[in-house]
Amino acid sequence: MEWVIIIPPEGSIVRDLVISSLSVFTDYEYFNADVKYNGNELVVETSENFFISFLKDMFETSLKNIALKEELGVYFPGIHKNDKQTLNKIFEAVGIQVPNGDYLSYIKYMIQWAKDDIVKNGERWIDQLSIIKVKGDNIKLGDGKYTNLQPFKIEKYEYGKGFGTFTVKFDYKMSREWMALVLAGFSLSYGYYAGGEIILSPLPESVFIKALEDYNFKEHVKVLTGEGRVSKAFYGEKGIYNVISKVRVRPSPVVAYILLLGLQTYLDYHEKGILEIPSYNVIRILYTGKSFTMLEKIGINVEPVMKFAYKLANCTNDPERVLNILINFLFCTIRLSSGKQDYCSRMYGDYMTCYRITQLLYQSIVGSRRPEELVYLMARITPEKSPLKYNDLLKGIYDALSD
Repeated sequence: MEWVIIIPPEGSIVRDLVISSLSVFTDYEYFNADVKYNGNELVVETSENFFISFLKDMFETSLKNIALKEELGVYFPGIHKNDKQTLNKIFEAVGIQVPNGDYLSYIKYMIQWAKDDIVKNGERWIDQLSIIKVKGDNIKLGDGKYTNLQPFKIEKYEYGKGFGTFTVKFDYKMSREWMALVLAGFSLSYGYYAGGEIILSPLPESVFIKALEDYNFKEHVKVLTGEGRVSKAFYGEKGIYNVISKVRVRPSPVVAYILLLGLQTYLDYHEKGILEIPSYNVIRILYTGKSFTMLEKIGINVEPVMKFAYKLANCTNDPERVLNILINFLFCTIRLSSGKQDYCSRMYGDYMTCYRITQLLYQSIVGSRRPEELVYLMARITPEKSPLKYNDLLKGIYDALSD
């Protein structure tokens, strides 16, 4: 039989989070299923029992990913009072008592309930996940009984989106089943909270499609991460999209963040000798405790940085030291962008000095500037005892970028 999960409209964070949750369907061969995706719906051809197993696995994947982030010490901010009220209504309806806590506490209870409930009430889940309606300025997912959560409402105020024959400044209302699905995607996509910003890295839709359709790509990400399934290659212990949680700084300036993320990704996977990796999407949401503001959505391709790191490591006598100097420098560049940092200034110079070097480093990596310009600048304008003047680093950078 065929089972359908509706995909929310393009351009919304809710859609991004749903696609992240549905990453388990890239492992359709494990559930004796055929999966088709057209951008508006995911159609799964399998038995009812296998379809329910897919959905249960989706929530189990989310819970395991949360546990990994807890081990990394990833911080979740306190829950907004409106979201607390919304989720408490759901918990009251299903007979769960939840202690006060942060977003993580509420999400874990919601996902645990979903994992258990889906086995008991599979038909209701199948029905709810196949329903989407537009009513006024609301898009109703399932029965649409519950208000959308605050972090996912920002499009209502900032974007007008088309949906079918409608163009609305929309908001979502959703059933408890849809709320669980979206929160599972939120937990998978959640990177960290830093500098007052929630950083999300949802699975890019292009990567989701490729993982559904391209056997060689599926094998590539499994070999890269050493995981046996694609969903674990994305979100398991060695998961590609968990790297974001290891770089817990505000992504500004963006160029410094791209370099930092690329170097961290290289360190995580260089032992495999593979330098091709799927892209990242990063969403920055400012959260003051009272309100949420969309700051930026950026797509990041770290492959050029990984290839540079590989060449640099092979052009120096002490690659670990050289890479650590660059990583520390990039962390300092980001910290200096927020204000005075005595240690960083002493090591690398003021913010404008660091920013100029960062920009030139990235431009040299992508081939738009000459490496001698970069090396000269690093040697000339940094403090006298700066680690950036380390001869092995300067020579290594020049050789790596001249190749």
